[in-house]
Amino acid sequence: MYPNPWYVISLIGSPSLWAGIAGILFVIYILFRYAKPGSERTRRLKSFLIILIPSLAIGFLLIVSMKATLDTERICIPCPGENCNPYCPEDASFPSGHAAAIFTGFTSFFVIIREKRFLLLYIVPALVGISRLMLGVHTWYDILVGALIGIAVALAVYRADKKIFGEFK
Repeated sequence: MYPNPWYVISLIGSPSLWAGIAGILFVIYILFRYAKPGSERTRRLKSFLIILIPSLAIGFLLIVSMKATLDTERICIPCPGENCNPYCPEDASFPSGHAAAIFTGFTSFFVIIREKRFLLLYIVPALVGISRLMLGVHTWYDILVGALIGIAVALAVYRADKKIFGEFK
């Protein structure tokens, strides 16, 4: 049996995946730093990681603390159980951690790249948000707030970085 395509799309927004991506990119940056010091790619990768890593950490802390504090019940029933949803996590629903993680990643990318032609790629985070809805594990409200948290945290880290370290880069 093939996996549900919405589940596969949903995995792209997994906070664990984004933490792994940040870790792998950090290793690549370290290798580039010594192999190609001062190159444009190395500089952009460093700038991206300076925004991405703190943004993911802050976003994760916000999401986890909001879920623990608000403890919003999910619209689905976790398995095992009667009429359960196999995709339903057991944690609180509000806000969506998947939406926050992927919007953090993409916003971190866009503030560094700054090319309008890449804005079309925001379809990917939107699809992840839709996938969470289609799997029946979140409401639109959960997804929208998660996305706004991801965008806001990445923009705040970017602005703080420019304000604090802008003159030293």
